[in-house]
Amino acid sequence: MRRTLVGLVALACLSGCASGGSREGDPPQARDMSTSDPATAGADGGGRFPGAQTRQALGWKDATEGEVGTLVYVTQMRGKKGNQPGAIIFSSDPGNAHFRRRASSLFVVLRLYKSEMSWLEEELGGLGLEQLPWVPEENYDAKIGPARAFHYYKAGKRRYVVKDELTLADKRTFRRVEDRLLELTFLR
Repeated sequence: MRRTLVGLVALACLSGCASGGSREGDPPQARDMSTSDPATAGADGGGRFPGAQTRQALGWKDATEGEVGTLVYVTQMRGKKGNQPGAIIFSSDPGNAHFRRRASSLFVVLRLYKSEMSWLEEELGGLGLEQLPWVPEENYDAKIGPARAFHYYKAGKRRYVVKDELTLADKRTFRRVEDRLLELTFLR
């Protein structure tokens, strides 16, 4: 009985892996996107967006359909001088300065295809991203941080939300979105 169960589990895993199937809740895979970016072929940038950290900003090519935007998640990162404000940047907009930013110990830049950005917006929308009390952002070039926050740039509009300024219910929503972003960025 035990051997049969182990065999069935192994068979299910092999058939799922061989078919290239993805788990429910995973974004579209890079292999389904434009392969004109050589950095995506076999590159593994971590998280659920394979190669997104290694895609080059110069010569960007994206033949997918979807949303153009930039979501910046400001958090605390360990830097050379201890904990410092840092950011994880999700962008499908080559015209946005954050898209062209160089990755460093305080910035993680994930250049997403438009189809990946559409998936991300839908995923985070289901967690309540759009229900947060967004404030229009006037100063695009201001330093980020130190507070945990989201900055969202889309269709020529800039807005932000700071966690410390939220109600308890909104803080819970912020945390759900934050947890999902971290899962998508760093976990396998």
